[in-house]
Amino acid sequence: MGSSGMRESAGTGSISPYNQPGQLPAGIFLEFEAAFQFAQVYVNGSLMGTHRGGYTGFYFDITSAVTPGDNVIAIQVTAHGTPKSPARG
Repeated sequence: MGSSGMRESAGTGSISPYNQPGQLPAGIFLEFEAAFQFAQVYVNGSLMGTHRGGYTGFYFDITSAVTPGDNVIAIQVTAHGTPKSPARG
């Protein structure tokens, strides 16, 4: 976080306001440019969503799972091949 009280969003280069300590913004989104081929996104042990496909971006609203203080974000990506799409990794 910079001295202006602004925080840069991970991976997007955009800047969003950061509220006072102990308060959370109204909406918190986690954005991905891509994840080949099947992704599952967890925040603090709660599944926030899944995405299939390796060439499209996606995002999840994680507001309901985020708490003040430390949070754990886990992303599981599986690249199983199919006859039309071989496994990669």
